[in-house]
Amino acid sequence: MGRFSSFPMSATQHQRPRFVGARTWLACFVIATVLGIGVALQRWSAYHGPNKPAFWNAEVIQPQLIPWYAWAAIAPLIMIALDRLPWGELRAWRRAALYVVLAILAISLHAAITGLALGWWWSFPSPIPVAPAWHIADQLRNRTTLSLLVVWLIAATYHARARASALPAAQQLQLPPVPPVPAVPAVPAVPTSQPSAVRNGPLALRAADRVWFVDPADIDWIEADGDYVIVHAATAHHRIRETVSSIERRVPSELLVRVSRSAIVNLSAVREMQRWFRGNFVIILRDGTRLTTGARYRDRIVRRI
Repeated sequence: MGRFSSFPMSATQHQRPRFVGARTWLACFVIATVLGIGVALQRWSAYHGPNKPAFWNAEVIQPQLIPWYAWAAIAPLIMIALDRLPWGELRAWRRAALYVVLAILAISLHAAITGLALGWWWSFPSPIPVAPAWHIADQLRNRTTLSLLVVWLIAATYHARARASALPAAQQLQLPPVPPVPAVPAVPAVPTSQPSAVRNGPLALRAADRVWFVDPADIDWIEADGDYVIVHAATAHHRIRETVSSIERRVPSELLVRVSRSAIVNLSAVREMQRWFRGNFVIILRDGTRLTTGARYRDRIVRRI
């Protein structure tokens, strides 16, 4: 945990990066304008038929601008959705599934907005769009591949800016020196109603056909696996039917700390902590396992340290 001392904590670092604002919307529309004009110029240059219209004709440029302006309106909304989802608390396959769902929703929303806008453009000044269903189907049929690329670029831009916005705060602040703690006379232990076997003895892990007894000090970390949890103790991995919350109540809290919705970590197994964006941390264990703290639980391990 040597590197953790170079990353101080402050109230502002627990806030999510706030870069989805008016300048983001404006930048999206500027980029959309450039891309729309570029596509219109390419199609206009490739047209060699009779009665070729002028490039600045509305029928040349505007139909190409409309789909890109639809992306300009949607892009900040995608970034806001990415900012609200708890990526660090999800397993890899769930993160991949969320990306797929988000891409499908974004592409469908873009096709609907573009189809209605094109229908209104062709029917102007009538308020009733012309064949919006045909325009929506045409967008999905001919622009899905391009739309996937656009969604990927939006997500990549968001993650790059989120990481960049988190680095300066971690690099500029420093922890003040910690004063020595004065010695405190030992206080006799107060007996509790909780059985000593649960607090100080081995932890019983019950499977369908056996029970393992594991010393909590030997546990490196505990991870959620659906309706089960996997207890990692040195080279052994015990999979039992239990929730993370229930096993958290059975392990000694002074030794094992919950760091996310799906993980509990033994503090003595932590080798290093690195600052991550949104005020979270990447925890590196002595066996090389990398875990990301959750927003609800990161303060627990910080207070313990």
